Amino acid sequence: MNIETINQPIAAPEHLSDRSKALWYSVVPNKVSTPHKLVLVQTALEALDRVEEARMSLLKAGLARISDSTGKVHLNPLCRIEKDARLQFTNIWCKQLHLHWEN
Repeated sequence: MNIETINQPIAAPEHLSDRSKALWYSVVPNKVSTPHKLVLVQTALEALDRVEEARMSLLKAGLARISDSTGKVHLNPLCRIEKDARLQFTNIWCKQLHLHWEN
């Protein structure tokens, strides 16, 4: 791989979800021409997978729990993980890579 440009097809990282791999193959060939953008795409898609993982865990665990000792309601820490990963994805995807969903 040339430091300046990418001239050959690049396979999606194996650890990405099927959804993220599909996004990879729809974006990388047409919109990514440099190694640093490739790293940003991978990081964004890893964050998107983290969003989905946190969301699925939240469905099982619930958004909040009640403390045994005080009886207070506490937000599940997975809510913050989901929020932070979603912000990371949108920041990279939209603001850094300037990629947007087409209608």
